[in-house]
Amino acid sequence: MDAIDEAADTLNRVCEKVDYDLTGPPARKVVITASGYGYDRPDGVAVAPLTALTV
Repeated sequence: MDAIDEAADTLNRVCEKVDYDLTGPPARKVVITASGYGYDRPDGVAVAPLTALTV
């Protein structure tokens, strides 16, 4: 399992513990990488390079 898979699995496990009745659902679940390209994973997690977050 690579680092992105591990990060996405961890993010999904953390999200399972959140009470969305109190917080509302997340707008987006995103794993930020140092480089590469952005894409949507089948598990609902988006992968985005840091450079995509510029304003």
